[in-house]
Amino acid sequence: MKRGARPPGTITPAHASQIANILKCAAAASIFYYHFFYRLGAPVGFQFRFHPDFFHHVVAAWSWNPAVLSRLLLSNFGYLGVTVFYLVSGWGLTTSHLNKIGEPFSWRQYLVKRALRIYPLYILALLFAALLAHLRGATLSLIGSALVINLLLLQNVLPSTMFWLLGPAWFLPTLAVLYGLFPLLFKQFSRHPQRSLVAALAFTVANQLTILFTPLHVLHPFLLMAAWPLVRLAEFSLGIWFAVMLAGDRGKRAARYGPGVLAFAGAGLLGLGVIGLRQEYLYLQHPLLLVAGGLLLGLSPLSGLASMATIGPLLQTLGKFSYGVFLFHQPLIFWFVDETRGRGFMRYPLATATVLLIALWCLMIPLEKAVRRRESAA
Repeated sequence: MKRGARPPGTITPAHASQIANILKCAAAASIFYYHFFYRLGAPVGFQFRFHPDFFHHVVAAWSWNPAVLSRLLLSNFGYLGVTVFYLVSGWGLTTSHLNKIGEPFSWRQYLVKRALRIYPLYILALLFAALLAHLRGATLSLIGSALVINLLLLQNVLPSTMFWLLGPAWFLPTLAVLYGLFPLLFKQFSRHPQRSLVAALAFTVANQLTILFTPLHVLHPFLLMAAWPLVRLAEFSLGIWFAVMLAGDRGKRAARYGPGVLAFAGAGLLGLGVIGLRQEYLYLQHPLLLVAGGLLLGLSPLSGLASMATIGPLLQTLGKFSYGVFLFHQPLIFWFVDETRGRGFMRYPLATATVLLIALWCLMIPLEKAVRRRESAA
């Protein structure tokens, strides 16, 4: 083995990137199923408000029948996909900037690239949602107002406008704020990754508790969801930390940790996440604990996620082109479920949702590829 090389079977940036894309695929699919079952009227998880009976509901309904178990998990925990997207956004952005260390930083170039990443598919998704809304009777004045508010990324300011027209778009104003903070975060994490992560986690918890124990959460019930962007800082920062720790000399030092250590740490965080479902004082942290635990397990070579011979490359490709699925899925689901409710095939909701998801992905991959080519050319 060459001096300075990583031992066989340890973490590499390429391995981590493969896992990130698989996680993005899982995130997009879980959010899709979550909204599909939500529209059908199935119970969904209480992500931002502790409910003491939620955990017992899941346990009571548990079944090892694959179809029943899949529906139970997806209809209750699909919201974890949003946490994955924030984390992977920080991770991907950091990875691209680590390759440019030493180059002069241009705010104008950075902001243009971020806008080109967000807006082209977003505009298409808004127009698609507007068309469906008009076909279902929405007035042009209401659609016009919703389009303006969404294009300006102001929908999260008021609870009444947060889910106007394109429900999943609430994700983007918060992501835009985190993008704005990224250059400062990247600078701090590059110098002091451990200290910066602790500070980001503490700051996020302080924001969550301030909202929870003041009248703010009454005035705006969705502040803890992301209407106040800083409640998502920990997820974004954890992605930055993972990318920094896997790069360069730090990555070589991290490679010394055996797969068993990663698996053990991942299992521990998953355990804390499960406890968070049952304990109010950990409840707001349970999405991050569950996702971080799953990520560490995935990074461990023991998981075999990135080396699966047949399905691994497919999942990585789907994850790479998951943004369009995330944006377009909800208006499509709501229209489809409402138009086909009562049909024979709707007696098999999991199979129906899977076919619809595959069809959407088949449409989105070439569309997103075309948009990315234009983005690269710009």
